Amino acid sequence: MKNRILLASVILICSKGVLMAQTEGKHFISGTAGINFNNINPSESETTNGYGYNFNIDIGKFRTANTATGWSLSNSLSGSKSSHSRVEGIPSTYNGINGFGFGLGRFWQFYKHFNTKFGLYAGPQLSLGYAFNKKYDDGGANNVRAEKDNTFTLAAGVSAGAYYQFTERWWITGSIGFSNPVSVEFSMVNSKHLSDQSTFKSKNLTYQFLPAITFPSVGLGLRYFLKNN
Repeated sequence: MKNRILLASVILICSKGVLMAQTEGKHFISGTAGINFNNINPSESETTNGYGYNFNIDIGKFRTANTATGWSLSNSLSGSKSSHSRVEGIPSTYNGINGFGFGLGRFWQFYKHFNTKFGLYAGPQLSLGYAFNKKYDDGGANNVRAEKDNTFTLAAGVSAGAYYQFTERWWITGSIGFSNPVSVEFSMVNSKHLSDQSTFKSKNLTYQFLPAITFPSVGLGLRYFLKNN
């Protein structure tokens, strides 16, 4: 029995040693992406179609076998074909891009490796983002309003996930939960009534402290380890 326990301990130590050799000092690229389509077909008005995509890329490095740091880049875009009340000289449908966004972040991750294939990670992150949105508020033929919104966001959060290594260079990653307890948002809104071309502008600064955790948060991604020189 003692020999079996000793052998199991040696195997565990060797496995951790192999994992450290595989990760420490390695650079990696992780990515997630999504595409969405939607269709609204009410009985008393025309159909509205929407589409969009979003992706996030992490570029990082394992400083030790259990810690990694890096940068995050994100981008999103949305569009639609929607109908609105007819105003003289204004088309009744809008077809095109109505929103896009960009983001840049810094992350720190701390890992718990259970074996050479599976583990968990968690850590804080800081992010800076910009988003543009354009929409129409349909209040009737004489009250259609076009609104453009430019928003800048600075946020601090925490995220957690899991990984599974299926080859030497490829991992599958999955999110488990996240929290964005602190954020500051500045937005500039320009509105125009299409019937009389009257305009309205506003600027808003909002902040929040909300220490809530979104759990579970399910999302899958891939991670590729670059070959060291």
